[in-house]
Amino acid sequence: MRDLKLAFRTLSHRPVFFAAATLTLGLGLGAAVATFAIVDRLLLRPLDYPRADRLVFVTGFLPGEAGPGSSLSIMEIADIRARARTLSSLAAYADSRPLDVAADSGPQSARVNFVNTNWFELLGAHSAIGRLLNASDEQTVGAHPVAVVSDAFWRTHLGARQNVIGSTLRIADVPYTVVGVMSPAFRDMSYEYGGDVTDIWLSMSMSAPAYGPTFLTTRSSRVVWGIGRLADGVTIDQARSELNGIARDLEREFPDSNRRMGLHAERLDLWIFRDARTPFFVVLIGALALLAVGALNVTGLLVVRMAERSRDLIVRRALGASTGQLARPAVAESLAIAMSAAVAGAGVGAVLLSLVRTSAPYVFPRLQVVQLDGRSVVVLGVLASLAVAVTAIATLAMVRWRGQLAAGAARAVTADRLTVRLQRALVVGEVALAVILLAGSTLVVKSLRVFERTPLGFDSAGLVNTRMELRGTRYVENPAVVAFGQSLLEQARAVPGVDDAFLWGPGRPGYVTWISFVLPERVVNVPDPERVMVTRHNVSAGALASAGIPILRGREFRASDRTAEPFVAVVSQSMAEKFWPGQDPIGQRFSFITPLTPRPWFQVIGVAADAAHRRRTYSLRLPAYDYYQFFDQRPERSVTLVTRSSADPAAAMPGIRAAVQGADPALPVRDMRTMADLLGEEETTFRFASGLLSGFAALTFLFAAAGLYAMVSYVMTLRGRELALRSALGASRGRLFRSLVLNGVRLGVVGIGLGLIAARFSATFLDALLYGVDPHGVETYALTAIAMLIIVVAATAVPALRVRRIEASRALRAE
Repeated sequence: MRDLKLAFRTLSHRPVFFAAATLTLGLGLGAAVATFAIVDRLLLRPLDYPRADRLVFVTGFLPGEAGPGSSLSIMEIADIRARARTLSSLAAYADSRPLDVAADSGPQSARVNFVNTNWFELLGAHSAIGRLLNASDEQTVGAHPVAVVSDAFWRTHLGARQNVIGSTLRIADVPYTVVGVMSPAFRDMSYEYGGDVTDIWLSMSMSAPAYGPTFLTTRSSRVVWGIGRLADGVTIDQARSELNGIARDLEREFPDSNRRMGLHAERLDLWIFRDARTPFFVVLIGALALLAVGALNVTGLLVVRMAERSRDLIVRRALGASTGQLARPAVAESLAIAMSAAVAGAGVGAVLLSLVRTSAPYVFPRLQVVQLDGRSVVVLGVLASLAVAVTAIATLAMVRWRGQLAAGAARAVTADRLTVRLQRALVVGEVALAVILLAGSTLVVKSLRVFERTPLGFDSAGLVNTRMELRGTRYVENPAVVAFGQSLLEQARAVPGVDDAFLWGPGRPGYVTWISFVLPERVVNVPDPERVMVTRHNVSAGALASAGIPILRGREFRASDRTAEPFVAVVSQSMAEKFWPGQDPIGQRFSFITPLTPRPWFQVIGVAADAAHRRRTYSLRLPAYDYYQFFDQRPERSVTLVTRSSADPAAAMPGIRAAVQGADPALPVRDMRTMADLLGEEETTFRFASGLLSGFAALTFLFAAAGLYAMVSYVMTLRGRELALRSALGASRGRLFRSLVLNGVRLGVVGIGLGLIAARFSATFLDALLYGVDPHGVETYALTAIAMLIIVVAATAVPALRVRRIEASRALRAE
């Protein structure tokens, strides 16, 4: 403690040195601990469910996909539940679906989730009032219209009435009896990944009004997901092996619906945050690299300080001081700097987390409560201790060397070799780390630019998307849906500020929500045809022209196609080339892979240019196999009204809402957003990751430059007499300047070379963040090397210019 007090007192007499070391290390510690707090809160802490480490997410695996992630049918869930022995429990749930609800507060659009009743037990749900759904509520299909409402829905739309149990809600025109209010502490899965929060839970046996009468009995109606719990003593790999066997059995038993259909299980928390893991862990690695460079810089400063105390160390050694006695004050200074930096780092981390809470693009609710807690403080202490260890090792090496020096060594004319060698090693390490971070951030930024500039294939300017669900008794028959669509378009086109309007479903332009497997007519009767995954779009007449999607051959839909036989379709260019290579696709027919009889046929009337309908994230990786159906022939219940405005699209929103109410006064608007906002959300992950990574790279860049500057400055100080003597003996100042710069550049080149090798190796880990960019492309690394070399030259040339001010006569008089 005495050494520590003395260290603080000594450092206070060197305020510039103390502030530089504290700030450098504090920035690194703050960035690292803030990033850890984010990763810890989002990815490392368990979900708030009972035995969360045993919960698994069960999905399908369809051919043509980049990986698991396809929904399942309720019949497939039942098959897995009956056959799997590695899962002690399995429940199906459907993503919360917006349905019309008549409540105390009037007509509403509520998020409704259909679940198997054991779903509540799996997630540890409890009711605050009444009860939850139980096994008796799904004994008979359609026979138990009971509902559990969320605490928020109860308070907002049911007046927080204590006598709510037994009251009636009309959901999609079906009366339901409220049997329970969910505990306010319960968090649905949709809450965890930032989706729409569920308002009402219904039994899966009551799903016909939302999904159709054949949903529970058709194996190809894949719109549910599975949540299961591993049996005691079972590993996830054992469960996956058993699911593979079940998938093969189902393929053999049901070849029409399950051909090449795989099954997969993933730990629930890993699945929920799968899209966030790579960006956040990459940013964490970048923050740790920044901390490493900061620690190396502080180590360099302390090495210089030890060199300045050479005479003192030698005298104290001559007077009998041990190595430990010589090292204690220096180690105490390292500890004092680390302690001060830890305090500064806590402040920096708190500021960064405050910015994340208020402006981070991620919608994960967990990030809204992220802060420095006990775990973060422990990590901060560990990182600060590691920084102390790095500086202490260098300090002890210097003390040991100094203790062995002869007294006359202090008057040597040439520079201190050990100090310079240590500094050179530190500088090489800093430059290498800076190159790694700079190359990584450059790849991510280039990827973001490619992502932003990738043509969508449609004109997104001025679009507003208004989503609706046409469910209930009013829209059972197709003519009623078609009539609503025609009325809606007529009223929407009359809204002031709206230039055009068209219908799209079940998703929207740029975002598909329905997948089909189709076959060209020539291979329908082939025993095992190739399954090609294509995406389905349901559009009104003229919608493709209104969306700005060119028709390359043939034509698009028109009103007279309503009665055409068979159904008509427009296919994308990629789909046409895949299904009818070298042939004219116009007039060709295709159908679904389906056990339905008679099989529905579609005749191609046009070929449209490819468009990015899988969101740009996946459109850069998967082929654009799309087909468009005519809304008036096969109307879609999940429908989006798309309007275009040449002026401010948001200004037309009130009129658009009024148009929807005019077409159906009882239909609530599900969601209304501009296309610009929707596309912006697709970029948030990459913008956030690239922004943080680029910021860390820039700071590392500056730290590396500062380290080079400090090294050359110190060499100038140590070699002052030597340089003066060489100047007096006839060496030109230009030659001395070039010698100093070349020495620094040589170190920089070594660091750049090592950094490039490491960067090429580590680029593989960035693959999930890169779109349209080759992680091993020479251009990125060449630009990184050139940029770093420029910094190296500048950082060495600026202090080396002091050689021009050397006065040989003064140095000789000093000798």
